[in-house]
Amino acid sequence: MLFEVYEFPPYMGYVDSHALWHATAIPITYLWWSFVRDDAEFRTSTLLKKVR
Repeated sequence: MLFEVYEFPPYMGYVDSHALWHATAIPITYLWWSFVRDDAEFRTSTLLKKVR
């Protein structure tokens, strides 16, 4: 969020804060969804253990 709040002019004419905002969105999204997947697998396995 800081890249959007603290704008700075393009560095060497092509990388600005908005471009960095989009570049950081890729790994953050991957980390978030890997957490969601792992949490869903854990919760499902916990529920299946309770049923047995």
